[in-house]
Order: sequence, then structure tokens, then C-alpha cells
Amino acid sequence: MAIVQFQDLSVPVDARHVLNILVTILFVIWLSNVILGLDWVRHRWRRFLFASRVLGISCWVLFLAFPCQLLAVGMLQSMPNGCVDPSLDIPSFRRNRQALPKKVLFFFGFALHHGAGLLFGAQVLRPLVQASNAGLDVTVFNLQGGVLVVLLCQALRWVLHMLVLQRRAPKWMNFLNLPLAFVQTMAMLCTLLFDNFEDRIPAEYLVAIIIGNSIEFVADIAGNKVSTHEELESLPSVSYERQMSVARHLHGVEPIGADDSVKRRLSALEPVAKDGMDEGIAKVIATLPEPCKSLLLAHFLTHATKESSGKVGASSIGAASLQCEA
Repeated sequence: MAIVQFQDLSVPVDARHVLNILVTILFVIWLSNVILGLDWVRHRWRRFLFASRVLGISCWVLFLAFPCQLLAVGMLQSMPNGCVDPSLDIPSFRRNRQALPKKVLFFFGFALHHGAGLLFGAQVLRPLVQASNAGLDVTVFNLQGGVLVVLLCQALRWVLHMLVLQRRAPKWMNFLNLPLAFVQTMAMLCTLLFDNFEDRIPAEYLVAIIIGNSIEFVADIAGNKVSTHEELESLPSVSYERQMSVARHLHGVEPIGADDSVKRRLSALEPVAKDGMDEGIAKVIATLPEPCKSLLLAHFLTHATKESSGKVGASSIGAASLQCEA
């Protein structure tokens, strides 16, 4: 007879959810540090965060039509910000010049927000996926009111983050983040206090994410800015106390959604194109709007070698004009 039974070595039931939160948070922190340890990714973390948000919103839209496990995973990967949040990066934490207690509090809050949010989202979406796999007609709106408010607030915050990263958000939209965070936290609190959720969402997950959201709310009110704090003396200062980070400077120089490589290439080729044009045709092209002008110049560089004189002819002008009109 064995002295110790294997079933006696299992984790106590009351501690499983707490342990699951701790392990999830540790792995999210570890994965964030591994990914942000790559300089190319760390200096462009906003682009990766934007890609994570796009994937999360896309899966959210498709999940409304067809709840399935693959789409749920696509939504959940955006809960911890795609594991590219500098708030969980240890080197960025060390470079932060804020007071140590303040840094530790915010780090703890963001860790709870990401880790517990991932587990909370999985618990909410799992019954919908299981019911859909069983052939039942279910949607996100089958969820309890409080949980539904939490998910809708999260989706709206993702959309807001995407617009801010693209620099397309109106100024009034910047004031929506705090109200949305407050409503989301209150909805979680009401779910914890008044909803019968014991068979679906562990109370430990709700408590953890409420604490994390509350600390994140305080950080936003205090003006905390997410940054890698990787500074160079040659970069301009954001304020008297804070130097602009490398990632923020690169985000300003190469904003998301902007690509002027084609315009720069056409501008560089414009003098070359004009050298092979008749003077009269060059003057006519110069008066055209920019899209038509660029098309004509590009068309000339492609087809001018076919002209016997080496200069653009009427046939090239006509063909390019048709492209421009199209």
C-alpha cells in the first residue's frame, strides 16, 4: 500500500483559480519581455499593438455571426495587448523615472488587468462556443447584462485605441477612455455582487480584474503614459521631466497608416522623366492634378523607351490619360 496517494498531491480546489491567475500573469509578463527584448519590435511596439487590435476586432465581428473557438482565441490574444505592452517590460520598468512605489503599483495593476482579463474573457466566451458546437443558436447577446456591458466597453476601447494609434481620433474622443473604463469596472462589480455566476465565472477572476482595472483607472487619471522609456539625448523632450522615447520618436516620424515611399520615388524620377519630354507636353503635365501627374510620369518612364525618338508621344499621353480617368 502506497504511503502517499497521487490524488493527495493535487492542488486544493479553493486555490486552483488563484494559482491559475498567478501562473497566467507570470507567463504574460515573461512573454512580453521576450517579445519586447527584440529591438526591432520594441521600437515599433505601437504597430504590433495596432495589429493585435485589428485582429481582435475582426474576430469580434466574425464571432457575432459565428461563435467558434478559433475566433475566441483571436479575441483573447488582444486582451493582454498582444504581449507587446511596455508596462510589463522589466527593462522599461527599470528605466522609468517615477517613484518606486508608484511604478510597482502600476506594474501590479497592469499585470492583473492583462492576466485576469485573459482568463475572464475565456470564461465568458467558452459557454457560447460550446453551445454553438452543440448546434444551438446562440449569440453574444445571450450573456448576462453586466458581462455584456463589459465586453461592449472593451470593444469600444479597442476601437478608440486603434483610432488614437492612427492619429485619426477627434479630440473629444480622447475623453471617452476614462468613462468607458469606469463603466466597465462598475459592470464587473455589479456582476460580482448581484449576478448568479458561480457556475460560469470564478469570483477570483472578477476580483482580480476589478483590482487591475481600478489601478489602471488611477494610472490614467494620474497621467501615466505607456512608454519604453528608452531615451536618447538627441531626441526632443516631451516635458521638462520626461525625454521622448525612441519608440515614440519613431512613431512620430513613421506614423501608422502613412507611406510616402511611392510619392518620394515618383518625385525622384520626375526630373528624369522631364528630360525626355517635349517641352510643351511637360508644361501640360505640370498643370495637372497630382494623381494624374504622377500617373503620366510613371507611364512615360515605362513606355518612353518604345518611342523611336526617346520622347513621350501622343499615344503614351492618351493611354495614361485613360488610366487617370479610370
